[in-house]
Amino acid sequence: MKQQFRLGDHLVVARTAYSHHGIYVGNGQVIHYAGGIPGLQEATDDSSIQQTTLEGFGNGKPIKIKIHDQSLYSEEEVVARAKSRLKEDQYHAFFHNCEHFANWCHEGVPTSPQVQAGTTAAAVASAATLAGGPITRTLATAAGGGATLGTFGGPAGIAIGAGLGLITWGVYRTLKK
Repeated sequence: MKQQFRLGDHLVVARTAYSHHGIYVGNGQVIHYAGGIPGLQEATDDSSIQQTTLEGFGNGKPIKIKIHDQSLYSEEEVVARAKSRLKEDQYHAFFHNCEHFANWCHEGVPTSPQVQAGTTAAAVASAATLAGGPITRTLATAAGGGATLGTFGGPAGIAIGAGLGLITWGVYRTLKK
């Protein structure tokens, strides 16, 4: 059975080490940042916001819908916002990526929970290393391309691990919806 999407749906596809995001604009079309990250996705010379087919967006992988419980905009406004940025070429993996774009279309604010979780994990790992705390396990890639932080020694490690676990769980729950 072919999945049906509604205008303005925030679509998500799992990639090798991250998730790819776009906005469904009807007639089997998605608007998203088209360029890839070399080594993680098929890279193209053009990393602008483009309109493509669902098949091209999904690239053979299942497409999920991210639910925005409090979207500021109607379905039509989300689509209009996505279309208003077609051909924009300001991609940056950490500050201006496909997830930032899709969240901006719904919420008016460009956010990327997967970047926030990744940078938090990297910062904690760096801080623990600098503090001399033994890292008994490092970042381990979990099924689905997510990353979780391993165990640090001592009580601080327990607190850090619990905090990162909550962040990772929050990202997982958001994408699972």
